[in-house]
Amino acid sequence: MISIIVTYYNASWAIGRCLESISLQTYEDYEVIVVDNGSTDRSKMMVDDIMSTTKIKNCQYWKIEHTTTNEAINFGLTMIKGDYVMFMDGFDFLNVNALHYFYWSLITSNADIIIGDFYEASYNTKSRNIKETPKDYNVMILKSAQMIQKMHTPTLHADTRYNRMWNKVIRRSLLDDMKFEEGEGYEITMIRNLVEKSSTVAIVPFKLYFKAKFPSKKIDLNVADAYQERIDYLQTHYDIYNEETLKGAQYLLLSNLMDIYMSTTDRTYRDECRPRLVEAYQLYHSIMPVTTRRDFIDRICKKLLTK
Repeated sequence: MISIIVTYYNASWAIGRCLESISLQTYEDYEVIVVDNGSTDRSKMMVDDIMSTTKIKNCQYWKIEHTTTNEAINFGLTMIKGDYVMFMDGFDFLNVNALHYFYWSLITSNADIIIGDFYEASYNTKSRNIKETPKDYNVMILKSAQMIQKMHTPTLHADTRYNRMWNKVIRRSLLDDMKFEEGEGYEITMIRNLVEKSSTVAIVPFKLYFKAKFPSKKIDLNVADAYQERIDYLQTHYDIYNEETLKGAQYLLLSNLMDIYMSTTDRTYRDECRPRLVEAYQLYHSIMPVTTRRDFIDRICKKLLTK
């Protein structure tokens, strides 16, 4: 059984879509643990409506006092019964065949972690209108060290796909004695730790998950701390990982620092970000792949260097 932990805060406009997409799944051996992180809007009404009007299976609703997202996830982990775990944000949703393809990949590969591909979704994207029927079921099976190398592919899509906890099904035993710590950046550290513990990881080439895209959301600087920790880790284990993996991690630090800097117009926060962004740019700008993204980073950082 796959245990799906759905956490959210004030997601009344989206939680119905999220749970409806689970109710439509063609694979039905799942349970859903809904953790309402102290919402003050009409979210509970939307959850009740979905639970009463759809065929959603084994769905539990829990409301906790408002806390960090990671603590809400930790609460959900204490409730699960399945052999595998999937983490979802209440603003996100699934392709109607997602659990079927995840499960097929689990039983054919016997991997500890299954990773799918994803779409970005706007607030008005409807789950009922989205269905994908892949022509084949080929998956890529990687050892732990190979997967860590792949996690440092220097592209935005690959970074988001491989270095976040959502869009994955994870063997529950990997999570024994582990919990999510404070900060947005911890999921980046957590997924690295889980991959390191795994024997194999399977990558599914299908877009199974829909990640909600928000136009403006300030990103915590501890995301950059997590990527700096990655660089330190790879340098410590240089006998295992190649130069390209290290360069990929360095680019991801620079790229994420740019996203952090641009995620807000707050001058005080930008002043806090600027020295780290400029330092990373001076160290790593030469390894950036030739893309429009590089042009954008060049343009912003050159302006900052003149200040």
